[in-house]
Amino acid sequence: MQQRIRVLQIIVYAMMGGLGVFMVVALALSPIGDTTPEAVNMFLAVLGGLAVMEAMTYLAMRGMILAQLRKWFEREPPGDDAEARVLPAMTTITLIRSAMIEGTALFGTVILLLSGWKVLAVVPVLGIVLLAMGIPTETRLRELATSITGRNPFAQNT
Repeated sequence: MQQRIRVLQIIVYAMMGGLGVFMVVALALSPIGDTTPEAVNMFLAVLGGLAVMEAMTYLAMRGMILAQLRKWFEREPPGDDAEARVLPAMTTITLIRSAMIEGTALFGTVILLLSGWKVLAVVPVLGIVLLAMGIPTETRLRELATSITGRNPFAQNT
């Protein structure tokens, strides 16, 4: 289980690194082409809409995945292997969240590259921060298992 969490962490770290490198390249090379302020404003509106849509989609998908897991646990109680049974759902949720954050941040970085507006560097930086906030750990896996099963894995069996 630790190895699977570590692989998932490496994937998220790679996404963070890619965003950071692309941001530095965009800052060094921007602007490329002649992008009008009107076009940049349109891109920013699309970026805002994309961010909102991605957040709502993620929350809906996360809710559906966790609801399915709860139903499965109601039919077949997990016993002592709750964390092992929750890990695939945590993996899916982490990858979906990370991909949505990365995609939105990459789009913001492309706008930075095209426009040369240095203030847009905040978009990939925010993406990196959000990715860092969601790095999977064993503690988060335990917390997710506890929230689904309602059982504290550290409680004494009396």
